[in-house]
Amino acid sequence: MFDSNDMKLFSMSFIEELNKLFDGIDHQKIAEATREIIRTRDNGKSIFVVGSGQSSSLANHFASSLLLKSDSKKKPFKTYSLNASSTSISIVAENDHIDQLYSKQLLSLANRGDLLVVFSETGNCQSIVEAIKVAKTKECTIVGISSMGGGLLKSISDICLYTSKSDICNASFAIQMNFIQIITSYIQEFCQIESRGVHTSHPNQLNLLEIQ
Repeated sequence: MFDSNDMKLFSMSFIEELNKLFDGIDHQKIAEATREIIRTRDNGKSIFVVGSGQSSSLANHFASSLLLKSDSKKKPFKTYSLNASSTSISIVAENDHIDQLYSKQLLSLANRGDLLVVFSETGNCQSIVEAIKVAKTKECTIVGISSMGGGLLKSISDICLYTSKSDICNASFAIQMNFIQIITSYIQEFCQIESRGVHTSHPNQLNLLEIQ
């Protein structure tokens, strides 16, 4: 039988745990990651996004937000999700090793100066690690977005956003989604200011206009 008091306590505990995780976020790393996304666009390069497991939906959401919602008269964000093409993934899975699901695509698409943004709950997914290896050979910059302590992403990414581990189910997904919301919300406001030709930062933004 459903217990409303039990649900209330669960909700309060869940939010309390999320708040603890958010308290440990490195906001400077968020600023650095956002700056790299904007610099990649300014240099006319491509942004590739990929996620493992349930984080694949985060990758698609992030890529779509940059591509379609960041309206700027200056330059578009040329963003591609490696999770979006089910045909490419199916071909690689059938003909190659499963760990090459994303690295195989990067071999054909990535170029020097491009940016790879990866989402991984644990930071240890082998297909993500292989994608990063290829991106490094292509001289791409790597931004890792994780939770659960960051895993390998902490050492193999140029910039890594992560939180400490949590035992609460789906807390890591919520954390990664909030990283997306913070970054894309800033970039959307950044583009609006840029389009108006204003050269000062919004008071609620990360003050990136001065450090491009």
